[in-house]
Amino acid sequence: MRSSTFYLAFFSLLLFGCRDIADTELPDYEPEFAIPIIEDAIVSIPAIWQSNDPNQSLAISPDGQLVFKYASPETTIQAKDLLGGTLAFLLRATVPMNDDKVPLLPDDLGVELSVEEAVLIGGLFNLTYNTDNFSGDSIDIVFTVPELTKDGMPLQLMTNSAQTNFISASIEGYIARPTNNQLTITYTATNKSGVPQELSNITMLFSPQIQVLKGFLGRQQIIIPTDIIPIDLFDDRFLNGTIQFAEPKISARAENAFGVPVRTQIDILNAFRPNGEAVLIDARAIDQQDINYPSVSNIGTSEVTELYLDHTNSNLPVVFNEEVTAVEYGLTAVINADNDSTITSFLTDTSFFKIQVFVEVPVIGSVKNFSSEGTYEVSLAEEFDDIEAIKKAEMKLIIENGIPLEAKVQVLFLDKNGGVLDSLFQEQRTIVDGAPIDTRGFTTGIQETINFIPITAQQMAAIQQTEAIQVKALFNTSGSLKEPVHILDTQELRVRMGMRFSL
Repeated sequence: MRSSTFYLAFFSLLLFGCRDIADTELPDYEPEFAIPIIEDAIVSIPAIWQSNDPNQSLAISPDGQLVFKYASPETTIQAKDLLGGTLAFLLRATVPMNDDKVPLLPDDLGVELSVEEAVLIGGLFNLTYNTDNFSGDSIDIVFTVPELTKDGMPLQLMTNSAQTNFISASIEGYIARPTNNQLTITYTATNKSGVPQELSNITMLFSPQIQVLKGFLGRQQIIIPTDIIPIDLFDDRFLNGTIQFAEPKISARAENAFGVPVRTQIDILNAFRPNGEAVLIDARAIDQQDINYPSVSNIGTSEVTELYLDHTNSNLPVVFNEEVTAVEYGLTAVINADNDSTITSFLTDTSFFKIQVFVEVPVIGSVKNFSSEGTYEVSLAEEFDDIEAIKKAEMKLIIENGIPLEAKVQVLFLDKNGGVLDSLFQEQRTIVDGAPIDTRGFTTGIQETINFIPITAQQMAAIQQTEAIQVKALFNTSGSLKEPVHILDTQELRVRMGMRFSL
């Protein structure tokens, strides 16, 4: 925006002839001058809404639709959280005197787990033992664990020993295929003469690093902590205007890297009013829904599932037609909800289950008293250094409205301190209708209006002292039906204003 200074009639007449703002003739104005006041003031919805919260954004869809988007923090469940550290544990077991079986897994897991196969990327298999060889002769000992294999060969630990001994072997690259979650430990021990020897107090110290665990995982629950998503659609940035949102959406994005069937259980889903009142949101459409999971042939990948509530399957439009200050949610992920023993599940050392909840509010709806304003610096003192010579004056106000909302407009003349000197209209009034729309609520063009406003002597005195001009717009849905409209990021209300006067 800029203003022009005139000292010579020739310059002013030239300016008047070149400006669109003064293209309408007024009779009996001799001589006649024109001055542009505001060349291009633009009002758009995205400029109003600002937020520094990383969990809040004003997103723009590929078709230009504005969407207020609020996100919860992302919740992540890892393999160690699910199984109490099963993939990295230290297990000590004494081999029974009358048996050769020792457990593969700790007894205190708290979950039903039957292992078919475990791929080991590291760890140690340690054994301690005693002999009854008091003569000090050496004994050839071979321990064998048939359920631990590498390249098709079972794990063997060999030593030449005397009385009390310890033996250790790396199990990196081995695969465990236990029977009933147990490993078998057998041994042969012979002295120099080939006479079998007895070992006692055999103790296994097993510290595997499991990369992949396959088998049956029984039903269990993962409780996702209750959280609250603050909603500030109705704060002072909208100057207490009312927007009724026709198509709000609550969605949840679940990413599952566990090879385990998971089912949702919605425990809490409420909206809150400014007075603290909780309003129940109908969540039946996403309750008890199965989450996708990778198959055993796709270990190391993840599957994403999108769950959503909107105006087609919930009461969200009714809930959001009144002020909403927050959305509270709480849910449970149910592992193998049907306890199906025929499903072979898998976990890896990097498996995870992530979930994040979003509240999305497209700007589709009816609008009442939705305010916006902009201030533009000007300096008109030199333009009107002799206002007493002005006989007649009028403002020409051109408004091009590409927003599907009718606009009431007021123009204020401000002094150098921001104080109001005068206004263009006695009261804010509807200046331009909303842009035309189709049956779906999308704009089909631009609505333009041209207004001529006579300027009084009192206003001229105020205008002479003006250092800034403030344009205020108050938007409302056009028409009597107040049907929902789509407000897009490309839509603008453009204002141009100029003065014509005669001496």
